[in-house]
Formats: sequence, structure tokens, C-alpha cells
Amino acid sequence: MDYRELHRFSRASLKGHYAAALRTAWLLPGLHLLYKLLPAGLAGLLMLRGVMTAEMLWRGNPLWMLFAELWALFCAGLLLPVRCGVWSWFSEQLGLSRRFICFRDGKRYLYAAFVLSCTGMVQFLAALPMTAAGLLGAAALRKSLDDTDAGRWLLLAALAFTGMVWMAAGYLHLRVSLSAVPVLMTEFPEDPAFILPPLRSGPACRL
Repeated sequence: MDYRELHRFSRASLKGHYAAALRTAWLLPGLHLLYKLLPAGLAGLLMLRGVMTAEMLWRGNPLWMLFAELWALFCAGLLLPVRCGVWSWFSEQLGLSRRFICFRDGKRYLYAAFVLSCTGMVQFLAALPMTAAGLLGAAALRKSLDDTDAGRWLLLAALAFTGMVWMAAGYLHLRVSLSAVPVLMTEFPEDPAFILPPLRSGPACRL
């Protein structure tokens, strides 16, 4: 399916529902923007009132760090069912599937939250070697400016930065590979995680 066919298919499917589609499409980005901006606005307000200084925020105030962690967990728990609802509504409007209930009970919801948390943890752990290689390269580059044996440090920096580039490519590949996990979890919540379910018969297979 090329772009023109996709455009015609979308127009025909969403005809008469443009306003609802616009609200639905902006729901997730709007909530994500609120998730990012509210802590920043609250920090600015606290600094304006003199309750917190920029230095305290930079060094990591324990109460602020606790708030940030709890806020991140709350937003992650909120965005999961919202993502499911948005995906379900669009799938129904496009004729790909009927509207469905992603999480019929709390156990399914907690399982999906656990899988997505594991996905985020894998991505975080995969970024650590790349970050370590970049820090090592930067440290070796600074050391080469002061040490008499600059060639050895420059070689180490070059090797570290080369390794960082290769690990960055692998990290991007991993991020792209895991990007389908939230969609699969909301579309097929009762199937095992990380296993692609068989394609269903219907309009989706013919497009």
C-alpha cells in the first residue's frame, strides 16, 4: 500500500469522525506533554517561592526525587489504558478490528505494566555500555591534553568512541525492535509477551 492508497483508505474510514479523531490523536501527546511539563512547572514555582533552589534541584533533593519517581509511575500507569483506548478506537474506525477491552481485570493490567516495565529496563541497561564508552572516550581525550604520552590516550579515546558508535547502532536496533511491544500488549493482551500472534483474517490481511 503506497501513501495515496493509505490516504484514501484513512479518509474513507474516518469520514464523519474527523473531530473525534483529532481529539483522540492528540490525547496521548497531550498527556505526555503534561507528564513532562508539570514537574518542570512545579520546580519553577518552588524556586520562585524560595522553597527550593536550583542547586538543591541539581544535586537531587530527596523529596523532589521521591515526587519525580511517584509522578513517573503514576503517569506510566495512566498512559497504558489511555493508549489501549486510543488504539482500540482507531482500529474500529479503520475497520481493522472491533472495539475491544484490553484489560478485563486488574491481573491483566498488572501483567501488561510488568512487561512494559521490563521493556523499559532492558532499554535502560542497553544504554549503559554506550554511555560508559562515551564517558571513557571523553576522559581519555581530556587525559591526552595533559599527559606526555598523548598518543596512547588518543588511541584509547578513538577506540572508546568507535565502540560507542557501534553500541549506539545496536541500541537503536533494540529500541526499534521493542517499539512494537506496547502495541502488541494492547492489541493482544492475553497472548504471551514478545511473541507475535498470528494475523487475523479480515480487512487487515488484505491491505
